[in-house]
Amino acid sequence: MLLMSLNSFASSINTLQQACDKGVADSCANLAAFYANGNTVKQNFTTARQLYEKACTGGDILGCLNLGDWYRDGRYLPQNYSTALAFYQRACDSAQSLGCTELADMYAQQLGVKQDYPKAEMLYQKACNSHDHLGCVKLARLYQEGLHGVRNLAKAAALYQKSCASVDKLGCSQLGDLYLKGKGVGQNYPQAMVLFKQACDSNDMVGCFNLGVLYKGNAMVAQDLLKMRIFFTKACVGNLSFSCTELGELYLKAQGVEQDTDKAEQLFKKACDGGSHEGCTNLAFMRYAKTQMTNKNK
Repeated sequence: MLLMSLNSFASSINTLQQACDKGVADSCANLAAFYANGNTVKQNFTTARQLYEKACTGGDILGCLNLGDWYRDGRYLPQNYSTALAFYQRACDSAQSLGCTELADMYAQQLGVKQDYPKAEMLYQKACNSHDHLGCVKLARLYQEGLHGVRNLAKAAALYQKSCASVDKLGCSQLGDLYLKGKGVGQNYPQAMVLFKQACDSNDMVGCFNLGVLYKGNAMVAQDLLKMRIFFTKACVGNLSFSCTELGELYLKAQGVEQDTDKAEQLFKKACDGGSHEGCTNLAFMRYAKTQMTNKNK
């Protein structure tokens, strides 16, 4: 079976190479991915770059996007924002909505260009109008935070709603937060929880974390220690560092679980390694207390 699989991959590569040589752009892009990932061929980023360039020139916009990402992030190539901008611009001009979103990010984040929120807004809007829901979410954030000079929470909520209605459920967690706080929409805890659950079910770990926080209990939501642990656990497994901190505190304080200081310490370490300052603080206190106890028992 393995031999057949390897032969099949080799045949696919040969087929892609022949098609690429004939100018089939998407075959060049697919072949580039093999070389970039080192799948059944020796990994070669130079060859991958050349193939993506041929794909992009031939009209395969995903080839342009990949090169834009490589040059923007300095991944496999020297970082070059100007070159990244050119590839994203080409993708955006070719009606590839994700290219417009990536180009907008460059203007919003001041990467190789002067920061220009109105320009970013225009590009996010173009992407959103072309059904790139990430573009809708990022446009909503501009309105929510007033980054381009005009704060409009109602408009942000409408954009989050549009993206949340998509298959990937982008924007559900952010919309839930607006309902939770009554910003741009009427405050509605049940609706917020529905939206957080949709986000969590779509592996948006912030949605899972927010559910965990709500199930701690408040005037509007009854405490449920089991659900709190379940949602904090899912978000922690999904590498949301501050959720690992919350989960560690449950094990430290025996809230809904048996007390397990070793487990708590492991979770605080994971949280700290992931960038949670509170996780680092808790870890430091635990290790200090452990050292003090050891010295006392000597």
